Amino acid sequence: MRTSEPCRFDTLSWAPAGAPSGDLPTLATHEVGHIFGAGHTSAPAWAGKYLREDSHAWAFTFTLPPELGGGTFGGKSVMAEGNPPECQNLDCAISPYFSNDSVNGTDNLKALETTALSVANYRQTPPGVACNATFPPFGVQGVLGGVCAPTPWTEHFISWQHQCPGQVSVFWIWKRQPLGALPVPAWPVPTTSTPAYVAGADAEALIQSCSSSGSCSGLSSSSYVAQSLCPW
Repeated sequence: MRTSEPCRFDTLSWAPAGAPSGDLPTLATHEVGHIFGAGHTSAPAWAGKYLREDSHAWAFTFTLPPELGGGTFGGKSVMAEGNPPECQNLDCAISPYFSNDSVNGTDNLKALETTALSVANYRQTPPGVACNATFPPFGVQGVLGGVCAPTPWTEHFISWQHQCPGQVSVFWIWKRQPLGALPVPAWPVPTTSTPAYVAGADAEALIQSCSSSGSCSGLSSSSYVAQSLCPW
């Protein structure tokens, strides 16, 4: 889901721009499809924005020969946007299906099958599991603070998240320096952020959480690479 999309009010409901017109079940199916990584058509406006390169809807038009009554008609799968280019401004009928044409690069069904288990099991805390410090930290990120501040150091600020911060006694910052080296413990902090200074080689920061009893998590799956930018 892209919360940066503009929104509008229409006669059905509040909906992101690009959503199809139609009944509310169709609109709901379309929006839930985005949660699974399914996408609009492969028009340039939507390229590269969904789970896979082929996570796109299909849309087409066809013209009947005169002996069959003539006329141009169109159709589109449920994830197609309101007025896809393929419909040539026709009111394409919505098919209540997800695309599954891998040959032509429109296979939203593959996106749904890929993410179904993750979406179905999304919870902040698994049921029956007590929240504790051994849950590994996640969402490690950082920003550059200053170069040669002071020489030879480059300053960074690193932050992260934890499922149960109230259960954590201390966070240990581990580092890989140079990149690719084995991680080693660097320093402890009591909160979910810390300044970091690097000199010489770039360093990768990973985070570990520990309880007051000494039980610790594994290292975070995410990390932050602190670049050494001071030319000394």
